[in-house]
Amino acid sequence: MVIDVNGATMDLKYLNNNGTVRDYFTITKDSTPPAPPAAPSSLGATATSASNINLAWTDNASDETGFDIERSLDGANWSALASVGSNVVSYSNGGLAASTTYHYRVRAKNGGGASGFSNVASASVLPDGDAALEEDTR
Repeated sequence: MVIDVNGATMDLKYLNNNGTVRDYFTITKDSTPPAPPAAPSSLGATATSASNINLAWTDNASDETGFDIERSLDGANWSALASVGSNVVSYSNGGLAASTTYHYRVRAKNGGGASGFSNVASASVLPDGDAALEEDTR
């Protein structure tokens, strides 16, 4: 085998016993990974029933591959809720407990990593099935 390195390229050649190239391949290093996408903004949360909250946000990136949505019951301890595809700007979170306040945040992602999180938005699900107004979009 013969290995030849030139800058960001590495050529590998497999030789027969007589020195004839039997097979070869080239590896090229991409030295500039993509930058993470811009963070989403203007996240809003609106309770629409006794068990559902709808989320909507502004997509500020043109190069995201999707969004990660996180939820918290106390605004401090976060858990992954869902991932949605690129250019998706809303999500409906169902199966929620009545009389409970939920906090949400969203971030964009691509091959370069994840953006910062959006603002935190909160909404309370009411026990009687009436939708709460949008409460907080810190």
